[in-house]
Amino acid sequence: MGTYNILLVDDEENIIKSLNRSLRKFNFNIYSATSGSEGIAVLNEYKHEGFSLIITDQRMPGMSGLDMLHEAIQIVPDAMKIMLTGHSDMHIAIDAINTGNVDYFLQKPWDDEILHGVIERLLGRYQLVIRNKQLDALVKQQNASLKKLNEELERKVRERVDQIEFQKNDLKRLNSELQDKNNSLRELYNSLEDNFVSTIQMIVKLSEQRNPALAAHSKIVSVHATEIAKKLNFAETDIFNVQLAGLLHDVGKLSLPDTLLIKNPSAMSADETDRYINHPVYGATLIRGVERLHPIASMIYSHHEHMDGTGFPLGLQGEAIPIGARIIHVCNFCDRVLNHRPWSDPAPKTTLRGYLTQMAGTLFDNDICQIYMTILTPDELETRL
Repeated sequence: MGTYNILLVDDEENIIKSLNRSLRKFNFNIYSATSGSEGIAVLNEYKHEGFSLIITDQRMPGMSGLDMLHEAIQIVPDAMKIMLTGHSDMHIAIDAINTGNVDYFLQKPWDDEILHGVIERLLGRYQLVIRNKQLDALVKQQNASLKKLNEELERKVRERVDQIEFQKNDLKRLNSELQDKNNSLRELYNSLEDNFVSTIQMIVKLSEQRNPALAAHSKIVSVHATEIAKKLNFAETDIFNVQLAGLLHDVGKLSLPDTLLIKNPSAMSADETDRYINHPVYGATLIRGVERLHPIASMIYSHHEHMDGTGFPLGLQGEAIPIGARIIHVCNFCDRVLNHRPWSDPAPKTTLRGYLTQMAGTLFDNDICQIYMTILTPDELETRL
């Protein structure tokens, strides 16, 4: 067993001596005190060295063992705590364990073999606590590095899209000046449009390298949303914008840590939930930085809004929700069900057809649900949620 700092507290010096003899076989740095207040003073004086274990008597003059441990938690919160009690103090020890102020209690007189076993287990637990703190610190450091990389990625994406935007504007100028070359310029414009889509696909590819499931999900949502837009007789430009919005609807999730991308929303803390429900805001903010993508920013911002106003981030209702966002909302939900995405929310036990029918007009746009059910296969519609 490694070197640990141990504090022994008992008002009877013979008890302190007995504990010292019992623990002599271990390589411990042992500190001792004959009262609760003296024990607190020792902890304050040597807290920079760290204490792994405190063993204290309960019944002492002045400050009791339980009161001493309550103050000790503020000084050495990770230290394990053993209380020595007489038979009459058993109820106090049990209450202390139930409230988390004591990790174990032993009745006087103790058995050395039992004492040693308890100490070994508690020090093992102490090592786990310290290791978990170290891992938490490492995760925070890695998340900070990842955030910096994400910011750099966003900057590069904006630069690349701005470059393409500049090229397209330049082509429009040439088109007005050179009407006799209209046909050839139109072909070049279409080529640049393809390049723009390729750039968006590059963004999706970068997303895939970060999280393959997230990228695959975005592609499927884009394909299905485009089909619905066509069936609704959208103009070509609007169909194209819906296609792009489908590809980029979850781009805001790239600002979230990996652990949050795969975590079920029901298991998130309040801070994690706040970050998660703001991913449409992060995505729309990024998209608004590119003028060419302005038309799709509102779709990305509102793709988690519900028809009845229970969605997020603004709680919009009905026609106040952009129709492109309503399309993406349905496609987003159905793909998570059909492909068992790891971030899927739990849903009632029914078929996909039954759930869409039930929630049409409440969560989803009724007309869009009816059209989408003509696109999905019968087997997909009968998928159990």
